[in-house]
Amino acid sequence: MGSDTFDTRSVIARQAIEWFVRNRDGISTAERAAFRGWLMCSPQHVEEYLKTAAMSRNLQEAIDGYRVPPEALAEQSSSTASSVISSTGVEGGSVVWLRDRRMVVDPPGGAEPSPAPAGLWKRLTRPAAAVAAVLAVAALALLAASILAGVAYYERDGERFGLPKEFVTGHAEQRSWLLPDGTSLNLNSDSDVVVHYNGHERLVEMRRGQALFRVAHEAARRFRVSAGETGVIAVGTQFDVWRKPTSTLVTVVEGNVAVFTGEAPPSTAAATLPSQAVAVGAGQQLQVEDHSKPSSPLGANVQLTVAWVQHQIAFDQRPLGDVAAEFNRYGSVPIVVDSERLRALEISGIFSEYDTESFVAFISRLDHVSIERSPHAIRVVDQLKSR
Repeated sequence: MGSDTFDTRSVIARQAIEWFVRNRDGISTAERAAFRGWLMCSPQHVEEYLKTAAMSRNLQEAIDGYRVPPEALAEQSSSTASSVISSTGVEGGSVVWLRDRRMVVDPPGGAEPSPAPAGLWKRLTRPAAAVAAVLAVAALALLAASILAGVAYYERDGERFGLPKEFVTGHAEQRSWLLPDGTSLNLNSDSDVVVHYNGHERLVEMRRGQALFRVAHEAARRFRVSAGETGVIAVGTQFDVWRKPTSTLVTVVEGNVAVFTGEAPPSTAAATLPSQAVAVGAGQQLQVEDHSKPSSPLGANVQLTVAWVQHQIAFDQRPLGDVAAEFNRYGSVPIVVDSERLRALEISGIFSEYDTESFVAFISRLDHVSIERSPHAIRVVDQLKSR
């Protein structure tokens, strides 16, 4: 499967989840018409929506609400005769009908039903177990009728969040997204975050890697990042969070954030910041070591920290070991620095993230340094160590 096909499927899957949640929350007549239009665009839209519905904890409740017993649905799904199945509790006149092995959706007001895309029934009813047919038929009714009650929630820290969305980048890959609330998310190489929403908080769980956020202000919902033991709360600001193997680095570009460790306080208007939180303002940086409390922030050249957004690695008097580790986030052959002296050697420069060769040429000109290459590594050798 090509990357274009994968990207298209991913977009449709995200759209299906968004429609699923919006339907359960309750949508207007205009939105319902837009949903039907989206559904009829492609069989892939139906299939992805079915997958979302099948994951819902309320699917069995939905099946129980139909007038036709599941056994009868299974029998009808395998029969060549025309089938007519209607759902209960439908608002706005939306009803799913299965006629002559085609799916049609009755619009409100008694207008003529619109046929589903050709071949859809064939794609959805390939030989399978009877229970799969029952789930498919039930989910089809859910999909267009918008009759599910309640919302599928994700439980975290005692709070109820909507369906989570995961954003991932691979090695040497960078991507950006505009989140539903208007916040922009940029992910660096080898990063993984999960975004959760509820009525009064937007939570980003950083599993690994580095992210730059430009937060859209919302008075009713705070914006919080959870990176292991470290938490960050921000409102209307731009900041970078880098979750390293043993620490988390927070850099503020604009506005200010509160950095803390341990449990987050309830996300209410009266208690949005932890009592022990450390304020970090624009142009400041705070590194929190694992199993430690945050200390005082330090001034930093934030443009160097976020240079990765411009596909650059910029460093000013930083240890060679740290800079080599950054290049290893993008290169296919790792750079290995073989002595403590060289790893601690401070260097400065600006390079393209993917131009490992220029960086290696640069460090080869340092005093008492030589380079050894193999198919599996580029070794930076300390000549003083071998004397």
